[in-house]
Amino acid sequence: MLLLVEEFDTANYLLSGLIHVQRIDTEYSSIDPSDFSSIHVYFQDMCSALFGDIPQQMIDDFFGDVDALTGTSKEEAHRVLRETCEEVHRILVESKGMDPLETASRAVTRLDEGLLQLVEMVQDTYGDEFGKMLKTKMGTQAFKDSTAKSGGEYEVVG
Repeated sequence: MLLLVEEFDTANYLLSGLIHVQRIDTEYSSIDPSDFSSIHVYFQDMCSALFGDIPQQMIDDFFGDVDALTGTSKEEAHRVLRETCEEVHRILVESKGMDPLETASRAVTRLDEGLLQLVEMVQDTYGDEFGKMLKTKMGTQAFKDSTAKSGGEYEVVG
């Protein structure tokens, strides 16, 4: 029974995340991926549904740290932001007719991967405590995601 509840909890997390990401993705054509600030804000908006119980101040501090990166670190962060957003957009565009839970899993997993890359950059640069906590949370969620089953019929709302 507990496993079933955990699967429903994970499915709820993924599907609610998908709805949020789809809403943000409607703005994709209006952003300039070559502009760091534009893609940075867009990525932060996409990820906001994934943070759960993390205090908003810590989230703001983390993304402030990403914004404050300089030199090659900032270039690398820009690449990660751009590639992650492009791939999530592609996943959503190609998802027509696919199982929404599978689409959600792919999109959220890709956002998690990009976010973890940024966490590592911020940790390497600043030794950020938020990054450590977020990395632990994402690792726990990745485990939950891997145990989710894609059965049942779901309708994407939003």
